[in-house]
Amino acid sequence: MNPDPGKKFIIAVPVCETLDETWRILDGYMELRPGGFMVGVGGRLPVLAPAGQPGMVGHQRLFDFIDLLKRRYPGTFAAVDAVGGDIFNILQGASPLRSARNYTGFLSDAELRERFEADLEAHVELLAQAGADINFAPLLDVPLPGYRGYAAGDRRCISDDPGEVIAFGRSFIAAHRRRGIICTAKHFPGYGHLKENPHQLLSVEADAWDDKRALEPYSALCSEGSLQAVMLGHCTTPKHPRVPATLASQALELLRNELHFDGLAVADELFMGAVNDYYRDPLSGRSDGDPDGERRAVDAWSLCDLIIVSYPIQNRDGTVMGRPGGERRLPTMVGAVRMALEDGRIPAASWKDSLRRLSAAGLLS
Repeated sequence: MNPDPGKKFIIAVPVCETLDETWRILDGYMELRPGGFMVGVGGRLPVLAPAGQPGMVGHQRLFDFIDLLKRRYPGTFAAVDAVGGDIFNILQGASPLRSARNYTGFLSDAELRERFEADLEAHVELLAQAGADINFAPLLDVPLPGYRGYAAGDRRCISDDPGEVIAFGRSFIAAHRRRGIICTAKHFPGYGHLKENPHQLLSVEADAWDDKRALEPYSALCSEGSLQAVMLGHCTTPKHPRVPATLASQALELLRNELHFDGLAVADELFMGAVNDYYRDPLSGRSDGDPDGERRAVDAWSLCDLIIVSYPIQNRDGTVMGRPGGERRLPTMVGAVRMALEDGRIPAASWKDSLRRLSAAGLLS
């Protein structure tokens, strides 16, 4: 099968003022043959907001939208951010699943564990009703001891104890798997050492990375065969001190060759501040920030099986803003990948393993 560049792209449904405008943009993307769509930028999609609740997604409106999306674009899949709690959670207000930190200690507290399992089952049931195929969760990041650092922010991580992170991840993934939903564990190789927010800028904290603590959840769940997909994060480590893991061959070698993971490798959103910073650095080979994404598309496509892209600009402060003509960026990125395949910068053989993994996961029509 010849490489089909668009199939590796997960396109974030754009933030628009009207549903008609949303469909107009997505219709234009379909000639690129994308693999699927991410519904909700950061867990919120204003176009779906009920009156008087800007930024909030009513769950029935979400269900209806995903149903329309799949019927309008047969063969595509729907991905969501639904980690639980009050941030990066498209089921906020509908699901009882709270931020992970609320369940810390569930291994030794039978009542808390029972509550967690009930909340998790209800959460997954809602995702199944919605028709979600992929959930960008759970977080396997292990915060700094004392539950400190970026990974501890917003109570999104269960614990600074790797053993509890493993147990949490195992339960989270198993509940989704029973309903046929693919979990994407994140953010490999670990955000636990970060103090800075990768949505805003590229970390210079590579030497603070503790490989034993960071990799223990991934190693354990890989050895069990639990993991179906892993999201690479925009962080640096001593193995790739100036390059975000998403774009670093060393990070993929660690995942594939040392941890023996053969599931889907997913590149986190390619226009986050950390990646923009990387392409502003002359050592990256491009100091203009790669504004249209050609370079980052080629680099990520070469390494990963799926790539998340949203057409709005991700600003340094983490806000997302539209830009006139931004919807033209994705065709430019796919075109750059196609040219790189044609001129040999990306070996065509690199598509074969991705094709096998996407097919095994049921994500190719």
